[in-house]
Amino acid sequence: MTGIVSTPAFLTDDGIPLFTVLTLPSDGSVRGAALICPPLGKEHNHTARGFKRLAEKLAAERIATLRFNYAGTGESSGSQTDPDAVDHWDTSITRCMNYLNDLGFPSPAVVAHRSGALLATNNSRVRTTSRALALWDPVDRGRVFVRTQQMLYAAISEGPEDVAVEPEHLTQLAGLSLHKQAARTLSRLTIDPESVVEVHNSNILALVRDDDLDGSLATAVENAGGTVKPIGDQAPFIDAIDPWFTDYPAEMPGVARWLSARFGTGTTTISPVATTSAVVGNTTDGRPVQTRLCTTDDGVIIWDTAILGNHESADRVLVSHSIGHDIGSGPTRFYTEMAFDVAARGGRMVRFDRRGVGESGQTAPEDTFTGLFTTPYVRDGLQILDEVDLSHAKVVAHVGVCAGSWMSAHAAIETASRLPGARSVAVVVNPNRWDLRPARPVPHLSRSTPAWHTPAWHAKVEHQRQRVIARCARDLIEVSARVRPRLARTALSRVRGFQMPDVFIDTIRRRGATVRLVFGPGDHDRFTRLDGYRSLARRRINVAVASSQTGDHSGYHTGIRDAMRRSCLEALGLTDASVVEADQPVHSPVR
Repeated sequence: MTGIVSTPAFLTDDGIPLFTVLTLPSDGSVRGAALICPPLGKEHNHTARGFKRLAEKLAAERIATLRFNYAGTGESSGSQTDPDAVDHWDTSITRCMNYLNDLGFPSPAVVAHRSGALLATNNSRVRTTSRALALWDPVDRGRVFVRTQQMLYAAISEGPEDVAVEPEHLTQLAGLSLHKQAARTLSRLTIDPESVVEVHNSNILALVRDDDLDGSLATAVENAGGTVKPIGDQAPFIDAIDPWFTDYPAEMPGVARWLSARFGTGTTTISPVATTSAVVGNTTDGRPVQTRLCTTDDGVIIWDTAILGNHESADRVLVSHSIGHDIGSGPTRFYTEMAFDVAARGGRMVRFDRRGVGESGQTAPEDTFTGLFTTPYVRDGLQILDEVDLSHAKVVAHVGVCAGSWMSAHAAIETASRLPGARSVAVVVNPNRWDLRPARPVPHLSRSTPAWHTPAWHAKVEHQRQRVIARCARDLIEVSARVRPRLARTALSRVRGFQMPDVFIDTIRRRGATVRLVFGPGDHDRFTRLDGYRSLARRRINVAVASSQTGDHSGYHTGIRDAMRRSCLEALGLTDASVVEADQPVHSPVR
């Protein structure tokens, strides 16, 4: 049986480098090609693994499938705050269509999801040359998308409203910072049903929510002979609440079958050449900053950013560890932009998608559940130290948010053990576990149990069960705050479930690494309730603590991201002074 191969690369044909992944059968024999236009912002973070799975299903049907990040989003170059961001997104779609044309596919099919459907249906190449169009849960008005994502950003924000000061020229969405001009441009976009069906006729699939079955888009598609299908609850797919659980929606196999039927039986063989490095910007003195792509033997994807030619010699290295199912670019693309900040100051940053997350490895049904804080979780996270040469480093800092901060602590300890001559730092951001010991994995409920009538029902029940377990653990942590004597805290910390910040930090220090703490408002309050400051003082432990008056737990808010950025640069001993010219946005094209 022919295998499936996904190849990450940069598209550097015309303009700024775009991150792409091409998925096809290993023998290169395909019946046609498809382009997946992903959603924007926080929804892209949550759905990336799902669309990798769709790409693999299409490749199994011998359809070469290209996925990409729009300019200024994810791992693509460009600034997310560019006033012309929407135009750059449109150009990104056109460039990907051109790439598939150059491979020999003049009329690719297009799958467009949520806000991606809004962008795709406004792209002239998609409207006029795509052979088939699948609109999945389409957002038909940009104004609605902007407003709902602004509301979500506000909903996840913490801290008093009177101190929440955002840059006046920006509009903050969940997972996306837009220039106000770009936000206005996006708000004006709509899906015109008549123009959508004008060319595609019956070769259009609309997957819509029940409330939209009688809407203008669904009606136009049906009248043109296309296919309209209702969809189930999409929340676990587009807005995963918990870091350990995501979802592969039930509609995915049907989308793959529908697209497969749009192609004939004849095949052609392609052998694309991948560009695995790109210059993503320049320092103020003109030195190019380069990101290299690396795929390990077992499929883990690594992004490695430094000044061109300095990857192996840079002596200050930052390694990021994402939360659970979150992809390597981080919340609101923080890690991607942090990589340029570090590299432009002479350092190096390494990002990766851990096994079973984002682009790493082939997808599997069990990807939907991640066993956080377990021994396998630590092992997978530490794998990055086996794959990247850090022998020249004088300072290695590991940063993570939430569950990623727990992993960053383990990675800092391991780095101290492997590189005794280097300074190892854990930048611990909004930790939700103050116990370094891996948890005993919670047994999963068997799918063979007769009560589970469908995989979807099983997944929902498993999800709720894990949330109850996590809630009980959090409640037990609060009990820890009532214990004051140092010896009692140390003794109680040996009991699983009781977690003490002072014992956690002291353990890291005793094993050769240093710690920097970063908190948003809610997590800072929790640290204080856990007697964090006083317990550290009783142990005479001095730890750098940065807190933001505004922020959120997962790191999407500008307040917590600014605090993270300063702490990472300070951990590496790099200046916080600007390295970007006033007229040069972060991740600008080469000039």
